[in-house]
Amino acid sequence: MHNINELIGIIKGINFDGIVNDKEVVRLQSWIDKNRNLIYESNHVELIKLVDEVLEDKIITDKERDLMLRYTKNYLEDNADETSKI
Repeated sequence: MHNINELIGIIKGINFDGIVNDKEVVRLQSWIDKNRNLIYESNHVELIKLVDEVLEDKIITDKERDLMLRYTKNYLEDNADETSKI
């Protein structure tokens, strides 16, 4: 879960100022390259695929940025429910 939290932190950082710069795109791509194995975990696959699709053209549009932020919010809500059951 730590790695996914790192990804969510990167996505939140990209959304912090509303401006996506090259350094943020490189950081996000680097995280995906390093943690690609998480795609085999069923609860992470959609998030990893989403980020992969967003990074396909190396440009993050406002629409893609908002989509990633919404998805991470939903991901956290869904997984908070699972964690509270333990």
